[in-house]
Amino acid sequence: MTLSYQQYIKSELLPCLGASDRHIRSTVGTIISVIIQQGRVPGWPELLQALLHCLDSKELSHMEGAMDALSKALVRSTDQYFQGLFVLATDPTAEVRKLKRNLRIVYDAVGTLADAVGEELNQVDPASAVVLYEKEFVVCSLDLLSGLAEGLGKLAML
Repeated sequence: MTLSYQQYIKSELLPCLGASDRHIRSTVGTIISVIIQQGRVPGWPELLQALLHCLDSKELSHMEGAMDALSKALVRSTDQYFQGLFVLATDPTAEVRKLKRNLRIVYDAVGTLADAVGEELNQVDPASAVVLYEKEFVVCSLDLLSGLAEGLGKLAML
């Protein structure tokens, strides 16, 4: 794809992060996450600024669009990371066995962190929209932590 086409697509994607239609925001989030996964972020310096701008926005659709893109990019990166770790986990060398022991420690720490944040979250009084949004953000973060802990647990048991 030529550079001019790439620039055109990028320029059309960023405004759609805050589209009123959630399906459009979701599609944009998927496209951005693929671009990030392919390591093409250095060629798109406006992306980070646009995501930060959307996260700071008072418009819920802008915040949701940015969070969707970031969460998808993080899930894709995490999946790729775990695939590499699973390959390493079957390596019989002493260095890898030591790493597996360390993974068990990290697994326990992530589980403890998720439990502590979950308990704290249950004590929040959702009196305002900001607190409700922050609570949704924390719930998404806890889901990510749970997935991370599950993956680490599988690796630690190999």
